[in-house]
Amino acid sequence: HHSAQYQRLQTSTQGRNILRSLHFDISNMPDIPPLEPPWDSVPRIEIRPIPKNMHRIENKARRDHRTFHLSHHTTTTYYYTDASYNNETKLGNTAVVGPEFKKAHHHSNAPTSTSLEIQAIAEAIQQHNGTDNITIRTDSQSAIRHFSQNTLPVHIRAVLVKHMY
Repeated sequence: HHSAQYQRLQTSTQGRNILRSLHFDISNMPDIPPLEPPWDSVPRIEIRPIPKNMHRIENKARRDHRTFHLSHHTTTTYYYTDASYNNETKLGNTAVVGPEFKKAHHHSNAPTSTSLEIQAIAEAIQQHNGTDNITIRTDSQSAIRHFSQNTLPVHIRAVLVKHMY
């Protein structure tokens, strides 16, 4: 039993701090490998921001060029996400638009606007069940940062892990 507990405590920083407080030598233990986000094993998920300077009148040539390139990727499914948030009432909305799919959700007691943006992206990922590539377009740099740095809220991470496996 003691050996099993010792082995278990070696696998985390908190466990090693417990061992140190119990006067065990932890200086020779190997480094703890960083956690891999679950989407690293699934290469089909890519989250990029919506391109800037796409005004429909002033940047028509740029919009047409981008539309042409997006329309020729037949193996990629595109989802567009957005969220709105009222700081005073803590009420918000998320929206996901995909091929033949439009969905909006109302949220009460939302902690932040970023959490709603992350929720919208997670909803888009959950809608996709195919084997094709998926591209999610969002305007939230903060949400993209949370996905790329693997700092998602626990409940969102759990939902995504369940959906992908």
